[in-house]
Amino acid sequence: MKRTTKLVAGLLALALVAAACSSDDGESLTIASILPLTGDLADFGPSMENAVQLAVDQINEAGGVNGSDVTLLKKDSGTTDAVARTAANEAIADGAAAVLGAAGSGVTTSLTDLLSQNEIVQISGSATSPQLSTFADDGYLFRTAISDDLQGQVLAKLLSDEGSSNVAIIALNDSYGQGLADSFTANFSGTVATRQDYDATAPSFDAEVSNLASSGATDFICICFPESGALIHQAAFEQGLLEGSRWFYTDGLKDDPFPEKAFPDNPALLSGFLGTFPTSSSESNVVSALDRFTADYEAAYGEAPGPFAVQFY
Repeated sequence: MKRTTKLVAGLLALALVAAACSSDDGESLTIASILPLTGDLADFGPSMENAVQLAVDQINEAGGVNGSDVTLLKKDSGTTDAVARTAANEAIADGAAAVLGAAGSGVTTSLTDLLSQNEIVQISGSATSPQLSTFADDGYLFRTAISDDLQGQVLAKLLSDEGSSNVAIIALNDSYGQGLADSFTANFSGTVATRQDYDATAPSFDAEVSNLASSGATDFICICFPESGALIHQAAFEQGLLEGSRWFYTDGLKDDPFPEKAFPDNPALLSGFLGTFPTSSSESNVVSALDRFTADYEAAYGEAPGPFAVQFY
């Protein structure tokens, strides 16, 4: 984890240099961000994109690459393979040498074959699925976020520390949700009463929530993204699964507006619930670098950076 954190601030610059090495000296460099500006992760995407823009601005202020400014193409990945691959094809046609994205693990891997075939470096700052560690990428896919192999262990410890012994899981039916649910289950000493894998594009999650309710569990894990997670919690409220129960979350719901998204009139319904999210080393040089990034981000955009913004920086 420490090694990953130390790489965060420098990896974009290293990737730019690596991409530039394939070009003739003096040739300008174009990169693309392919991040979720719409869809289930739209609350995360703008801050990630801002962080990439901040890095590019600082690189250009320092002289650019090969004596020329780096050009950033901003594309929307949505949270579906089709939207993201359209964006990737546009980036390829526009001459991008590297891609920052996508955000979700499933969409990230859906781009990898297309990008690697075109010898384009791909870096995700938030794709945490364990599958990425062994994914066939011909050496072109990188990430600056930790694998959910570790988050699953931490989540299992959190529930054990909280005295939980019988849980029900609802998880996205993609490489992120499945990988994290598998990791948790492998490390949890208690019982998983049921696991409901869901399609984020479904119009309703009443059936999945009903299965959670009938499982007999009183503790629930939601491995979700904000938009679908809000609908799941609304269904849970209607079925009486919020009162007297404990809910636990993962990094996909590390989104400050999430309680307001789920319950605009009463966000306090989600007060007191716990979760896991990858954080940074407490070593002084790492803390100092993160403080500088936060200060630069706030100066540029007038607000604090969102989750995973620094990993994309």
